[in-house]
Amino acid sequence: MADATGQDADAIRNEMAAVRSTLDDNVHELVENARNLTDWRYYVKAAPWGTVGAAAAIGYFIVPRRIQIIQPDADEIAKLAKRHQIVVEHKAKAEAKQGGPAQLVLTMLANAMLRAVTAYASQQAGKVFGQQAAEKPREQFNAEVRRP
Repeated sequence: MADATGQDADAIRNEMAAVRSTLDDNVHELVENARNLTDWRYYVKAAPWGTVGAAAAIGYFIVPRRIQIIQPDADEIAKLAKRHQIVVEHKAKAEAKQGGPAQLVLTMLANAMLRAVTAYASQQAGKVFGQQAAEKPREQFNAEVRRP
């Protein structure tokens, strides 16, 4: 009888070891599946067209809609003002700047003059710095310039 219980215990131990090994394999498989479910690359490989569609849908819902511009007439504005007790004062629109061709020509001349002055100043600066560099001995110039 003692021998039978020992064999039963060994059989149970062997069966439990087999269950543990299959359980370990199943746990590793579950962990790998969980990793795949949280990785976006898995979905792209598994269903590329589905991910393109999902990305398009997300983009569609993220982008705001166009602003709807309503241009009510004066009567509608007055009704809205009365309804919400808003005071509306009508002021004349600011008139557009009256530049004309003379102002256009003056603006073009001012821009051309500004460019000419900038070009002249940069030429003079180049001459001054170039002359200073030419007057320095080569050893002093090489000492100032650090080489990597």
